[in-house]
Amino acid sequence: MTNCEKLKGFRDFYPDENAARQKVFDKIEKAVQSCAFRKIDSPAVEEVDLYRIKSGEGILDETFNFEDHGGREITLIPELTPTVARMIQNRKDLNKPIKWYSIPRCWRYESPQKGRLREFYQLNCDIIGSDNAKTDAELLYSATEVMRILNLEDSYLIRLNDRRLLESILESYGISKTEEVMKVIDDKEKLTKKEFKEDLTTLGLSHSVAEKADELTDISGKISQKTEEIESKIPEDKKAREAFERLENLETFLKAYNIRDKCRIDLSIVRGLDYYTGLVFEGFDSEGEYRAIFGGGRYNNYLQLFGNQELPAVGFGMGDAVLEEIMREKNKWPDEELSTDVYILNVDENKSREALKLTKELRKQEIRTEVNLSKRSFSNQLGYADNINAKYVVIVGDQTASSRVEVKSMDDGSEEIVEKSDLVSYIK
Repeated sequence: MTNCEKLKGFRDFYPDENAARQKVFDKIEKAVQSCAFRKIDSPAVEEVDLYRIKSGEGILDETFNFEDHGGREITLIPELTPTVARMIQNRKDLNKPIKWYSIPRCWRYESPQKGRLREFYQLNCDIIGSDNAKTDAELLYSATEVMRILNLEDSYLIRLNDRRLLESILESYGISKTEEVMKVIDDKEKLTKKEFKEDLTTLGLSHSVAEKADELTDISGKISQKTEEIESKIPEDKKAREAFERLENLETFLKAYNIRDKCRIDLSIVRGLDYYTGLVFEGFDSEGEYRAIFGGGRYNNYLQLFGNQELPAVGFGMGDAVLEEIMREKNKWPDEELSTDVYILNVDENKSREALKLTKELRKQEIRTEVNLSKRSFSNQLGYADNINAKYVVIVGDQTASSRVEVKSMDDGSEEIVEKSDLVSYIK
């Protein structure tokens, strides 16, 4: 007998579940569209080389790869940034800045666990062609708008950092392997202090330098309360000074958007992907279990790897698995129920043609209408209408004149005889 179980880390969505999910996606799209992001769509597969360019070996270890009939290495997309870069390089005529969003399915071959699956939907928002603190603030604001429209505005904090700032300070400590050190810093939350410093010394750092790196990456708090401490640590070089001034400007714009209190500077935030060049951030659940809800950053040098357009870019991603988990915990997930405007009940088969004709007229007016397709009894049809949450049942039978129908409200049980010509206005 064939195994009917779904694969581990994958999901089925039945109609009621899918309806609830679509309500959430509709809200998300409403939020990002209000921020003037335009929707794109793209293939579910790309050549593996697209991800070898700069995403890092870590992500390649988690991809679903296969060889197609032409001998090419293909992967199911684990994220969308390389695809966005490819699309932009293929169109030189796009107006800048480009503001795109999408909610594709993505795939990663990793161990399924709470809030992490092998197949998931991910909101992606990117702003390409503008490099300043105002653009960074605009992107962060867009993420907060999504959280607001989902009624999660009190449930998260954004922890942010600038990789250039952190890198400059680490270099001033005499650290040359900054990329390797940042990979250890990225895992700091999972390690004890002892383990963190041991991992740094394994890279060749002295105990005193490892201690300084530990103290540096402990800096966390409101931006305005930490700028003086951070400034005291930055070296006198152009990169560090520019990064610090960018941070100060960012705070100004965050205040203008009235989201400054949702943001914290945290020098341990570096993000794992290799292509980030400046701002990096993660939105964390601030009430329940400590976990990331969304994350992103600036990737200024990335697009030029795919062509001759040198365009700065900043973006974020928000996966649906963690989002659903948090919304369910906070009773914010929509009710999982079917919804129908009208059910057409025909008393006997002789009325089928009349019922279908009426169904067509209602559907032309964008009224969600279902009609009896089986040989059900009157009571069974009413029961079915109740199960699909029909608002009204329109009864087509012998008891009414050919120009009229009986309409039953499923909310209060009231019944009324309505002219067919008035039915649309009655229901709407």
